[in-house]
Amino acid sequence: MDVLIVIFHYGEYQKLWEQPFVVQAGPNIRDSPTSLFIPLPSIGNLLNGLKSNFSNRKYVLIHYTDPFILRDSPLLNLDNWKAPSLLACGDLHHGEDPIRTLSLYLDKEQHDAVILTFNPSLLEDVRSQLSIPVNSFPPSFFRYPTAKITESRSYSLIHIGSIGPYHARRAKIVDQLIQRNRIPFEHCTTQSADLAAAIYSKHALAINIPLNQDLNHRFFEIMSAGIPQIIFSNRSILGSDKSLANREDIFWASSIEEVEAITRHLFANKEYLMSIKVPPPPYITIQELIKKSFIHEQNHA
Repeated sequence: MDVLIVIFHYGEYQKLWEQPFVVQAGPNIRDSPTSLFIPLPSIGNLLNGLKSNFSNRKYVLIHYTDPFILRDSPLLNLDNWKAPSLLACGDLHHGEDPIRTLSLYLDKEQHDAVILTFNPSLLEDVRSQLSIPVNSFPPSFFRYPTAKITESRSYSLIHIGSIGPYHARRAKIVDQLIQRNRIPFEHCTTQSADLAAAIYSKHALAINIPLNQDLNHRFFEIMSAGIPQIIFSNRSILGSDKSLANREDIFWASSIEEVEAITRHLFANKEYLMSIKVPPPPYITIQELIKKSFIHEQNHA
């Protein structure tokens, strides 16, 4: 009997997450051959939907959530789920004492394991609070659009991302790069990851400004689009993941001056810049992700 993997989440249906034997379920998803509309987040409702649409199957649950959702609209009644369950936690910087929020939820709604989707640097902190296996394999089950690289790329450092009131540090860095005007620089926002990939593919170099010790989606979107990136942060955001730390398409900067120096150096050596190989994000199958997630104290390659 094939095992059906159920990803319960609160967003819209994600086509890029489609994999064999995977069903998405949640309050903002319509019923389809690979999805279930679950109007209220409870295991009872989820089980009823599965029995009606995917009966005679064994299940594994991936419950994707974050501290805000755990406080406001948590998935309840996990005692009724008689199958393996994995909580995938994103945005582990949201709210006051988010790790405690996660721990208190798990005290009431037990899962078999936890993965941190984009905060590997917090791995040991979370492990110290929980007795179940806690691991991090970014980008976990997320997938990102690819784009065909433009032959005549723009030699302008591109930044894509929000710089609103909740992103003050990022806004300050973007403003400084614009005001100093010492390197070619562009900034924009987009409504979709597909559009972001198309823009990245027309440029030779991107800057990523992650916040809150979060790898962020841009980290992997830029990789998937196929261009090198400067990360305005330090390597500690990677936690113990050596494979990500050793990529040749990633450059690290901790000041505006470093960003400018790296950009000038790479744009002055275009042949080297164009020769940099940009492997795709370190994807694993969702079956392998689940297998690894139930093991204590994973060692990262």
